[in-house]
Amino acid sequence: MRHAPRMKTIMTNWSQLIANGQVAFSSIRQAQALKIFPNRLAWVKDNPRLGAIAVFRGETDYAIGVSAVDYLSKAITERRIGEGHFLFLRRSLNGAKIELISALRLDEVQTKQCRSFRR
Repeated sequence: MRHAPRMKTIMTNWSQLIANGQVAFSSIRQAQALKIFPNRLAWVKDNPRLGAIAVFRGETDYAIGVSAVDYLSKAITERRIGEGHFLFLRRSLNGAKIELISALRLDEVQTKQCRSFRR
């Protein structure tokens, strides 16, 4: 019997990985240097090939920069990561906790043509 690839298993557990502190985020300065700000890079600490773009909630919605979509697409093409995701996140009121609202694969975001994602 064949097992599902590890990548698919990890993708469904982004919420758990974030809650357990297993996801690292780039700094704002790094995101600005990569021209993906206000979005940031995110990756599983023990497996940086599981990469994502972190999209934090603003006052009312989530903004995905076209440059972030391009960056993630290029990372996949260059095989720096295996599969790219967008993580829609919000911080707790005191900013100490990060909560996953939704996760989409790159192809799902491209299909939606980078529309605003509201919750």
